[in-house]
Amino acid sequence: MQQYSQKESLSERAKRLSSKYGLTQTGFDCECIYSKGDLTKVVSSILKDLLPDQQFEITETISSDGKQYVAKVKHTSGQEIEIFADTHADFLPDGFSFILESIPQKIGSDKRFYMINPRLLGQDAWYFCGAETNLKAAKSDGLPLIYSGEDFMEMDISEFE
Repeated sequence: MQQYSQKESLSERAKRLSSKYGLTQTGFDCECIYSKGDLTKVVSSILKDLLPDQQFEITETISSDGKQYVAKVKHTSGQEIEIFADTHADFLPDGFSFILESIPQKIGSDKRFYMINPRLLGQDAWYFCGAETNLKAAKSDGLPLIYSGEDFMEMDISEFE
């Protein structure tokens, strides 16, 4: 991994490397679910930012027992993905990142979603989208991305703190 001056903030590094490797990006607060429609808003915003050339339709209901918001994300290919969030909590559920990261592959895209190590962000999440080779190159170049399933606790983040 290349080392950069401590003067370069994570935001500056992300902007530079996103441009260099042709990545799209988005950030959001994970504590954003207060009422019906909020799950749709956050998912819609994420998909518009990360996959601006794709079309999705999102509908949201409340489960019959009233315990979950259910967002159905339908892609123009016909692929449908369901995302759930508890009605009694304001945060996105634990499995949200795995479902979100599966979307490009499920719709047949060659792009992938990788997130910044969550230890650096608190309650926020920051995702990048691009060809897997470009995401890996950006990680090698100093962007603290986490691969799906990678243990983010094992990553050395000292240069970013």
